Amino acid sequence: MIVNEGELKICNVLKSGLGIQKIILFQNNITVDEDTVFGDLTEATFSGYMSVTPTWGTPAIDGAGKASMTATPVVFAHNGGGTSNTIFGYAWVDASVMDPKIIAANTLATPKSMSVLGDSLTITPTFRDFQP
Repeated sequence: MIVNEGELKICNVLKSGLGIQKIILFQNNITVDEDTVFGDLTEATFSGYMSVTPTWGTPAIDGAGKASMTATPVVFAHNGGGTSNTIFGYAWVDASVMDPKIIAANTLATPKSMSVLGDSLTITPTFRDFQP
């Protein structure tokens, strides 16, 4: 069993000890599961797209007794250029290595078209301990 103090420590290590962290969007329609690797994702390329470095808040124990931390919301926006994508999900990536690794990934409930100026997608990255 990982105790609360240990959960908070793990969150703090994830928050600050990974090197180059990025939130990316992906444009391929895949099912994310425990076997998903970075190479399975096709990163977004729509006009104006750039991966974003998350700014994490302070880890805390939530009402269910689980460690969690939330980052400042991240906004991705199309700049009106000619390249469009349909976005199917996002991932938290450790990009500090030659072979980037996914820390966590999620698919969107509904794919999001990013094709014209004004199209935007806001992601609020959240990490929550998942142990039983």
